[in-house]
Amino acid sequence: MRPEHLVNQPIARFALLAVLGTLTLQACWFGEREDILILVRAGDPVSRSIAEYYAAARDIPEKHILALEIQGTSDADLISLAAFESDIAVPIESYLAREDPDSRIDVLITTLGIPVRIGRCEPGRPHYPRDCLALAVDAALAGLGRLELATDEDPAEDGRRPWTANPYFGDPRPFKKFRRQEADAELRFLVARLTGSPSDDERQGKAQEIASGHSESDIPDAIRKMIDAQGEDEHPEHPAPLWQVFASEPVATRDSASAALLGPLGDLLARRGHRICDRCRIPSPAPRRVGAVVQDWPKVKELEHLAFPGLVISLGNRGRDFAELNRSVDFWTSTGAAAISMHLDDPSLGGVTRPAKFLTAWLDGRTAVEAHFSSIPHLGWTNIFVGDPLLHRAHAAGRRDGDDEDDSDEDGIRDVEDNCLDVANFDQRDSNSDGIGNRCDADVNNDGLVDTSWGMIYPLDSRGDLERIALTARNGPYNPDHDLDGDGQVDERDLALAQLWLFRAPGPSAQRPSRR
Repeated sequence: MRPEHLVNQPIARFALLAVLGTLTLQACWFGEREDILILVRAGDPVSRSIAEYYAAARDIPEKHILALEIQGTSDADLISLAAFESDIAVPIESYLAREDPDSRIDVLITTLGIPVRIGRCEPGRPHYPRDCLALAVDAALAGLGRLELATDEDPAEDGRRPWTANPYFGDPRPFKKFRRQEADAELRFLVARLTGSPSDDERQGKAQEIASGHSESDIPDAIRKMIDAQGEDEHPEHPAPLWQVFASEPVATRDSASAALLGPLGDLLARRGHRICDRCRIPSPAPRRVGAVVQDWPKVKELEHLAFPGLVISLGNRGRDFAELNRSVDFWTSTGAAAISMHLDDPSLGGVTRPAKFLTAWLDGRTAVEAHFSSIPHLGWTNIFVGDPLLHRAHAAGRRDGDDEDDSDEDGIRDVEDNCLDVANFDQRDSNSDGIGNRCDADVNNDGLVDTSWGMIYPLDSRGDLERIALTARNGPYNPDHDLDGDGQVDERDLALAQLWLFRAPGPSAQRPSRR
């Protein structure tokens, strides 16, 4: 019997459709996104439910959900370095060797149930890098196997964490291209977290509901909202999305570091057809708010709702108290946030997210987790990304007509000639004639790195850059190399600018390309 006769028979046709239906279901179940691995805690039904819900929503194969047997601790939020290595790092490496020999996986997602922090900063101690060696689990995962980690249980030789500059910071390449071209870079994975903290009361309640069979929803509402937020803009007719800035001080009295972090946002968003409300009164009726940049947490209570894409860049500490971390995540998700760039605890300004870099990458069409990692200066700090890593749609994205693509910092100096490529410096002031403009050259001892001696000022040759600038600000005499902002004096503003460069090389500069 010929094939065409076979399919004309009712029974044969039914059998063939059944086979095709099965193949279709299998294709949907196994999914097409093979670049994502979701980590769950073995035996935790809520963690598993979150993973399965996200996998189904984003077409991720079931085999890309990895259950980790994590031994119980007295504090479920914390894990020791030894336990991280044995219970998290080793199983992931084994899975990758077995299931991903071609290194297609480049995004890791942690769920509710995976510990948040390796080690804890002791209460009452100064929160400087040498005094607090804790870090986010997600930060350790980002450089899995390539970052040298140090905690209080296993400190580095000199008692300090070996800080690593983020090689993807400010990089214009999509992460897949960066990863392919920089195969041995310390940044190995982009990492996102679909949760706040595993000690969340709602998680406990959900687990009990699932165990009793009375759960209407297997995952916490806040996490479901994050996942479901991926979709079309609800109000595409609005011509100018609004971003709100919650800052500690008004623009006129803002310190240099705050001005450096927040100042570029107005021009950046305006060039992209967006609006910004920086500590201003929202007009009535209130327009939709697409996102928020937060420096001062109490003032954020003024916010009512974020519209899609619901993006938040949070610069203030949230994680010294895990309950506060939970409250902030729950607040943002309840107001419509689908992606939050934040940190557990930042010892200095050197590690905070750079909002202008984040939004530049985001508005250029990068995913939210790519924008996050391209805007944090260091790896091994405590930065975390909470929300959907694949969130990527932005209203009015891209450059507008008339923008100069050859002048990245919009200071009127073409990139090929600019001695400070990432920060606007219209006068190109370079007092020590080293090819790097003062505005991005806090390396005043010219050793190739902006550093600190942790307050020690003797012997003289051991002083760090921060100490040298601080002493000039306090005692004089005036040193033009220490005057970073070029206002004719060395003061606390210059010291604040220097802190933004801590543990980083100065620049980059087109006139000193080797320093980039």
